[in-house]
Amino acid sequence: MLSEVNWNDYDVSGKGAESLKGEHVVSKLGRVVEESVVSYQTMGLTALSLVAVGAAVALRNGASLRLR
Repeated sequence: MLSEVNWNDYDVSGKGAESLKGEHVVSKLGRVVEESVVSYQTMGLTALSLVAVGAAVALRNGASLRLR
């Protein structure tokens, strides 16, 4: 698990690059949480809606799908 970054291991350029050049410049990383743009509640409601629509279509067209 990556918990700190030693900037001397990287080629750094741009604004602020001078502040990262030194003897032992290390940045500590805190807890990293991966988050989805869409919440689990929204994904669950979408799944339930799709099941409900699928069931409604199946029931509506059920009369024409009878076996001969």
